Amino acid sequence: EALAKELARHRARRVFVLGHSLGGLVFRTLVAREGFPGNLASVTYCSTPHRGVRFHPMAAVKLACRWLWRFLPAETGDLLEGSDYLEGLNLVASAGRVHTAGGTAWFTANARLVGPLISGPDDGLVPLDSTRLAGSVTYQVFGQDHYTILSSPEFQRAFHGWLDADARR
Repeated sequence: EALAKELARHRARRVFVLGHSLGGLVFRTLVAREGFPGNLASVTYCSTPHRGVRFHPMAAVKLACRWLWRFLPAETGDLLEGSDYLEGLNLVASAGRVHTAGGTAWFTANARLVGPLISGPDDGLVPLDSTRLAGSVTYQVFGQDHYTILSSPEFQRAFHGWLDADARR
């Protein structure tokens, strides 16, 4: 409702969305459940775990999550690879023209701490293969980690290029 009010207030002809990480999943969930209250031109998902996070060894992580759920919301498990939430969300086509991006580096302390627990190439939090969304018109990988990708000049150039191309459509 708040988004619909803001779009009406600002009379947006077309909307371009950038969703990073969990923000991308929140936006996808909103659109899947409620639709988009405007003309959605394109969406860029950056480091969004569309298929979840896969830790090594996954069995130990799931056991730890069950213990942690005493202190954390149970929905935390929705972000793990193979969750019912993500499986259902991935059955719904994404709205608008879609671009996706992921990273492959561990520059920050947070990325270096979590990265070794993830199997396969990753950005220090999200596996690279989880950042690609079916139906994306563009998919690009950057040598950045989960926390630095949005501020990197390479990502910003690519993102502005996608915006320019989508604005001309």
